Amino acid sequence: MVHAHDYGIYRVLLDGKQIAQLDLYDPDITPTAEKLGTQKLTAGTHTLRFECAGKSDKSAGYFLGFDALAVRVPVYSRAATVDLRSLQKKK
Repeated sequence: MVHAHDYGIYRVLLDGKQIAQLDLYDPDITPTAEKLGTQKLTAGTHTLRFECAGKSDKSAGYFLGFDALAVRVPVYSRAATVDLRSLQKKK
């Protein structure tokens, strides 16, 4: 995402569910990596939506600057309760 002096605050929704809220104000133009968390997706079509929720008092506008979207697909998954140390090979 790009942050700048005239950018707004945006809710990020995935399939209608809010996954983040971003305040894109910065006094300088600043490319910034925003992490939207881990989302589990089913096969098929999904909608990622950026919805203006206002602006910072310091901001001169409501603009949105979207530069790129990087998606990572995990090679494997494990239950959150599994301790990674238990997966190490014992000698």
